[in-house]
Amino acid sequence: MPNLIILYVEDPTASAAFYGKLLDREPVFAVPTYVSFDLGSGFMLGLLSKSSPAAVSDKGFEFAFLADGPEAVDREHQRWRDAGIDAGQPFDAQFGRTFTAPDPDGNLLRVCLAD
Repeated sequence: MPNLIILYVEDPTASAAFYGKLLDREPVFAVPTYVSFDLGSGFMLGLLSKSSPAAVSDKGFEFAFLADGPEAVDREHQRWRDAGIDAGQPFDAQFGRTFTAPDPDGNLLRVCLAD
């Protein structure tokens, strides 16, 4: 079972500051080329420098956060905006209420309904 998502980033320290605000937590491990966060239930988020020999790609991807209802999507949007994150306005898609925001490296973050 997967337990780690790794985002390739330009500056792990800058990305860690962004994700620390977003996730409201401190990293559990940090070196100049890699920072990790414990997301709970044994799941980790890693931020790996694109220039690290361990990086095998420079492509980003979409990282989704599931919400328990349309109101929860809107509350999370407000929390992100209050934290200074450039989140787009929530909207109703075919799969339900959602919004997106870029991280410092252009990886797309999405909040959407859990079901």
